[in-house]
Parts: sequence; structure tokens; C-alpha cells
Amino acid sequence: GTVALPLFLLLTSGMFIGWAKPVPYNPHNLRDKKYGDLKVAVVGPLTNLAIAIVLGLILRFFEFFTLYAGQPIFLEFIGLIVYINIFLALFNLIPFPPLDGSKIIMDLFPKFWRYFEQIGFLGIFLAIILSFLFISPIAQFIFKVIVGHSFRF
Repeated sequence: GTVALPLFLLLTSGMFIGWAKPVPYNPHNLRDKKYGDLKVAVVGPLTNLAIAIVLGLILRFFEFFTLYAGQPIFLEFIGLIVYINIFLALFNLIPFPPLDGSKIIMDLFPKFWRYFEQIGFLGIFLAIILSFLFISPIAQFIFKVIVGHSFRF
């Protein structure tokens, strides 16, 4: 996926899309044996939200800065980074493997996890459908809360 998909898209003049894979870690190295996996799973979405909040607040109060005031492309780029990070945080919280939401559900509700485990690979397709139906409007709402209503793409 890391090499084959971009190469295929380059050769077929397709649009480039991102490809992510889970970051490997050794759970035996975690000090907190009970909630270590949960903490690792929560860090990813929290990092996305932290990036979105910091850049979003800069964008919200950008009128007070004059350094790049004449550069709307720069502002649009920052806005896109904010939106993508909000979307990624919400998408990663969907409780289907291999997303972080599945690890959170597994650690907090182990009995409930058995039902999600049976879904298997179908869960990714459900996650994609959920992202288009529900996550985009929620991400847009959070974007407006952070950045303000005055900013538009």
C-alpha cells in the first residue's frame, strides 16, 4: 500500500490519496499493563485535535497578525490542515479494527468487543460509509467552533 498504491495512481493519472498504517509498538514495554493500550490508542486522536486547536486558534485570531495578511493561500492551507486533523481524529475514533476506536472499546468494554471482532474486515468499509455520512458534518461543526464562522474554504 505504501509504494504500490501511489505508483498505480501515478501511472494511471489518478488522484493521490494518503495511505496510513498502524504505528507498531510493543505492549510489553508499557509500564501500565492494564490501561497502557488504551493510553496509546487515545494519543493519536488527541494529537490530531491538539494540532487542529492550535492552528485553528491561530487562524481565528489571524487578523491580529499582519505578517501574512495578504496571503489567502497560506490561510486556506492552514484551514485545510485544521479540517483534516479534526476529520482524522473523529475517523480514528470509529470502533472498527484497525482504527484507534476499536482499541479503546476493547480496553474499556472487553465483552462488547467480541461483537466488533466478528465484523472483521467489513468494519473498514462501514467506517468509510460512516465517515461520509456522519463525520464530515461533525468535523465541519467542530471546525467552525475552533476557527470561527468567518473562515470559509
